[in-house]
Amino acid sequence: MNWYPPESYGELSSDISEVLISAEELQRRVRELGQEISRDYAGLNPLLVGVLKGVLTFLADLQRAITIPIEVDCIAVTHYA
Repeated sequence: MNWYPPESYGELSSDISEVLISAEELQRRVRELGQEISRDYAGLNPLLVGVLKGVLTFLADLQRAITIPIEVDCIAVTHYA
């Protein structure tokens, strides 16, 4: 999994005032989630559904951490006021 530190985002890094969870902590937790999903859904056919506009990188990392066959789909959500 490739997580990048805030300073690697160029101009965007000036808007980051504090890092609450380190890249290493995020990587570890994604691996743990992948292991839990693999264990809890072994023998089943799980479907991961992500909400577009921000989920793709996380979903890709989670997929790599899952060791059982899975299906993946994404949905777009719109809010009308």
